Amino acid sequence: MANDHRHFPNKLRWYRKLHRYQQKQVATCLGVAASRLSRWERGREYPNLTHLLTLCALYQTLPTDLYGEYWQEIKEHLKTKQWELFEQR
Repeated sequence: MANDHRHFPNKLRWYRKLHRYQQKQVATCLGVAASRLSRWERGREYPNLTHLLTLCALYQTLPTDLYGEYWQEIKEHLKTKQWELFEQR
């Protein structure tokens, strides 16, 4: 699931625009290249946990707000795995 290369919609760009930040400003704050931030915003790559939490603090939001559909898929995947674990007992 984590390495399947699908593009999960996110709201990184929307929140950046909401706060009137330029990509370069946010990238500098995170210590990454603007091109990396662009790939995150387009769903080509994902920020690591430290960057994700920093983005949440910067944008005053939660990870579930930034990656809502991905979060839902993870929850569904975990439900399936939990049932499998219970069935094995």
